[in-house]
Amino acid sequence: MSSASSKNISYSAQKLIIHISYPTGYILAAIVFLLVTDASCGINLAINLPISFIDESRLIAKSLNSSKLICNRTTDEVSCSLTGTSLFGNVEKAINSKYGRLIKVDRKSTSIISDREPNGVSRYVVRDDLLVLITEKEEITIYTSPDLLSLQQEKLRSFLEDKTQSEVVIQTKKLSDFSFLSSFSHSHYIIITTTFIYTLIFLCLAILIGYKLNAKTYIFDNESAKLSILRTYNRDLLFEISLQRIKEIYLEKEKEITNKDLQIDVKPVYKIHIYDEMHSLLLSIYFEGSEISADEVHEIANSICSFLGLESYKTIDNSQ
Repeated sequence: MSSASSKNISYSAQKLIIHISYPTGYILAAIVFLLVTDASCGINLAINLPISFIDESRLIAKSLNSSKLICNRTTDEVSCSLTGTSLFGNVEKAINSKYGRLIKVDRKSTSIISDREPNGVSRYVVRDDLLVLITEKEEITIYTSPDLLSLQQEKLRSFLEDKTQSEVVIQTKKLSDFSFLSSFSHSHYIIITTTFIYTLIFLCLAILIGYKLNAKTYIFDNESAKLSILRTYNRDLLFEISLQRIKEIYLEKEKEITNKDLQIDVKPVYKIHIYDEMHSLLLSIYFEGSEISADEVHEIANSICSFLGLESYKTIDNSQ
């Protein structure tokens, strides 16, 4: 058996074997590191971790990451229009007598589970990254810059109290996914840090297991005249395709889906599609999340065509 320049391809006159491998080594190293780091925290996770994690997850899920609030005063009432983005997409709200008038502006207070008074009463800290709009029907939490929170809060309070003001406009934007840490006491900081570490551990384990279960080996065998797809970790046969049915190879390049608001370079995602003579799709080989480079993907597509004696693969570029 000969080997190609890529470690993911091996072939001979009779067989072409393609391994879709995943970056599990760094995941294992990360898990070990995180476990060692977490051991130094000394936090009672049975109580503090679940509560802190759930509370912060609820805030992240329901709060606006960016927003624009426009409030106008007429002779009859104060009506506001709130637009913005949350974890789940765009948000639009009308705040008026019909949907619930704006009655108060406040800051978000958070209980510190592990930092109680001697009588057992929880202490609270006031977050410097969350503005709270209190209406007649709900509380709306909005992430904002700690440097602007006091000014924005005072501006809205002044508008509600001073009936001579006709309009106020507030714009907010979340500075960082971890800006809330600056608002917490040292004890709460440790709880959230520990929560983050354990979340990473469980996430790494889930990714590791998922990669292991989904890693596949593709064997093009001239002796059996079949393409066999095996599960890598236990060599279970998933399914087979006759080599005679394979007539066309396409290499698709597409842009990874991302938040349009984030101005960052996006790594392309590659797929190899295998078609029969009727141009019916037989199989797609996905490389998203694997450690295979773009050059290796092209080499794999070229190796399949060469091994099967097909015309050069065609490309589909959807990355623009």
